[in-house]
Amino acid sequence: MDQRSLFLLFVSLLVAYGTGKFHIARVENRLSRVRSSLGSLESELPFIDPFSIYMVFMGFIKGLLVITLTAGMSEGWSWTILKTAFIILGNRSVRNRHDGTLQNSFVVFGSIYALYPLETSPVLLVAVTLFLTFGEVYLPVLILLTPALLFLIPGEPGPGIVLNIYVLLLILWILIPCRDLLKYQYDRLRSAFQLRAVRRKLYRYCGFIFPCIIYPFGGHKALMISLAIGTLILWPAELVRKYHPPFRTMTMKIMGPIAKEEEREGITGTSKYILGCFMASLFPDPLNALSIIMLTLGDPWAVLIGRRAPMGKWFNGKSASGSLACLAACLSASYVFILMKPSCFMDFKVILAGSLVATLVEGVSGKWDNLFMAPAAALAMWFLLL
Repeated sequence: MDQRSLFLLFVSLLVAYGTGKFHIARVENRLSRVRSSLGSLESELPFIDPFSIYMVFMGFIKGLLVITLTAGMSEGWSWTILKTAFIILGNRSVRNRHDGTLQNSFVVFGSIYALYPLETSPVLLVAVTLFLTFGEVYLPVLILLTPALLFLIPGEPGPGIVLNIYVLLLILWILIPCRDLLKYQYDRLRSAFQLRAVRRKLYRYCGFIFPCIIYPFGGHKALMISLAIGTLILWPAELVRKYHPPFRTMTMKIMGPIAKEEEREGITGTSKYILGCFMASLFPDPLNALSIIMLTLGDPWAVLIGRRAPMGKWFNGKSASGSLACLAACLSASYVFILMKPSCFMDFKVILAGSLVATLVEGVSGKWDNLFMAPAAALAMWFLLL
């Protein structure tokens, strides 16, 4: 390495260390006071700490900015690891050890995202969804899933042994010294599972099996057949359940951990969801998969944000904050799907139209949103393509 390269590397390490040291004390102090004043809140959803949101965001931005700004000063995974380490070293100790560790974890994630933004976008979407669902982003999932995903990047030469060393350093530096944090997160995870709303959202996420597993591997026909089978099973069962109380009692015992009280007598959300997805599957590729993805993530995000921060009521109790969250989920999930499956390229205007219609339908259709969101979004996108 010549003198110029050494000098640039030294400068990049100084930038990394300085960025790690950067903090906004006034914001952190104010958020700490907000945290102490909130105390322990009982809710149908896990409490989200605004201070933790800030720490996560700052960690991600630090890792992203340093690797992006110093990209021309050094090349290769070895220097990326070194610069990431300097950001972590520069991070000041915070009052709560848990939050400091969480920020360092997102420093690592931000660094990898700067190198592979397209490939790690699904992990970012998973991390945000975990945060909204559980009130935490669980470090073992985030740290181990992100580097593992790099092995799956088509056409990209893997970092090889350097990546293995990277993962080892992460485990030693972040996970092992922070056993208290892992225990704390495990306890939070157990308590979150006691909430019906959380279990229901996890159950809903299983719907990604249709657009993200069955559709990529089996194609349009497999998607349509699987949803048709589900519809032919569930809707006759709904009829039997309505007129046969013993069968209704048995099904409610099975669905008790996730079912809403009104589903005891009415049609279940699962039956509406499967029929709505089947109707959407009748549209051409990739409108069918995209509309199902919008339903599967858009509706949960609307609930997770709308119930925690119900700002700007606009129709039938729906909040503007929940609707904006639904729109963000539809757009981001569709964007990530297109990135992971380039053969399904779709103009952004078409995706935006489908997302807007899905958001509108989620707001106005009340208890029937599971049935109408996906076919309405698919219909809107299909009209634009005519």
